[in-house]
Amino acid sequence: IFTESSFNRYLKVIKRFCKYLAAKFQTSHLTMFEAEKYIQEYIDVREARGLSADTLNTDLSALCKVFGRRTIEFRHPPRHGAHLKNDSTKYNTETGETTRDVALTTGLRRRELGHLKVDDIKFIDCETVHIFSIGKGGKHNRTVLKGIVAVSKLKEYIREAEEKGSDFLLTKAEARVPDALHYCRAICAQNTYYAVLQEMENDPAKRAEYIQKIKDEFKRCGRKLKENLDKPYRLRGYNREAALSIGKPVVYDRVAAMYVSLFILHHFRTDTTILHYLVK
Repeated sequence: IFTESSFNRYLKVIKRFCKYLAAKFQTSHLTMFEAEKYIQEYIDVREARGLSADTLNTDLSALCKVFGRRTIEFRHPPRHGAHLKNDSTKYNTETGETTRDVALTTGLRRRELGHLKVDDIKFIDCETVHIFSIGKGGKHNRTVLKGIVAVSKLKEYIREAEEKGSDFLLTKAEARVPDALHYCRAICAQNTYYAVLQEMENDPAKRAEYIQKIKDEFKRCGRKLKENLDKPYRLRGYNREAALSIGKPVVYDRVAAMYVSLFILHHFRTDTTILHYLVK
């Protein structure tokens, strides 16, 4: 259920925790029940050292996975959603031009882009294309892209790949560029959000159609829709101030955000979609 990088990161956390306990008790012979009692103490010690909320949350997530606990059972600093320090032009390499364009068009993650094959792209009609990929945690994702521009771009890249005799849309060199591809993913999410929002504003009947698509997707994936789509999502506290500081909205349409979450980002949650992608 983990990517290799996540697995290795969690493994390092567990090793550090074991090392901490061995130093504290001068023995490595502790039972799981005994070790579990010191999770909160370990997180508190790490926080006192000035480690970031992201690091502490990762530590706690790894420990909870091992001990079968939930992160909400422990005190830990909140991880703020609105990260405003992304530099979208930091690694705009010449080799990465095609990769950035495909990332902006599809919203796929770096690993998904590297594994994207021509056969994974299915054109439904002149304005709709479905992309099938294996995402984080081994999830089978279906990305739904709409618009003549997206369709025409992907057809052109497919043609270029076929001329090279390649099954993959990108070359190995293009897939490994150091460019800020996650920022491209965020821009794709924003473009889709505002396109859906505009469509619903132009034709109020479209809202019911999008709500039905969302419900159908939850049902298809065997998940339960717990959010009230009629209730706007409002940023509060730090996230609200951060959004205002860069001129971003503080109220979001939950239907449009959930559509992006399901068909572009595959998170099934509006909070993650809004805080980490729409507020950029």
